Amino acid sequence: MKYIFYTLLAFIIIGWMIGDNDKGSGPSTSNTPSAADISRYDDCQEAWKRNEDLGIVRLVGMVNTIPTFSIDRSIWASLDYRGREEIMDIFVCAVAGPGKTLTKAQVTDAGGLVLATLDWGKFEVVR
Repeated sequence: MKYIFYTLLAFIIIGWMIGDNDKGSGPSTSNTPSAADISRYDDCQEAWKRNEDLGIVRLVGMVNTIPTFSIDRSIWASLDYRGREEIMDIFVCAVAGPGKTLTKAQVTDAGGLVLATLDWGKFEVVR
């Protein structure tokens, strides 16, 4: 239940931060998602839920107006760059939808230490 609540909350709060990947930043112009988009979106939601159930990702919310999720530090340390980027991609897709992006997002550890950022499509590992 908390997963659904946080997902819906994220949609409401950061809806204005969503832009089309192929059009640069800005609001989405598509009002009707395609069946393929819905399928990919369901896949993103399912992947995110699986990460939550496995305890890979913990909390989701807004930190200083930036969509943020926390991850166990030992799991983060065990991932290579691509694994870290994939978790961010799943988060972005689960929140924004397939083919969309967020202007900003971040990954933190349980203590709030920033581990990685996404800024206008550029993923950067901080720690």
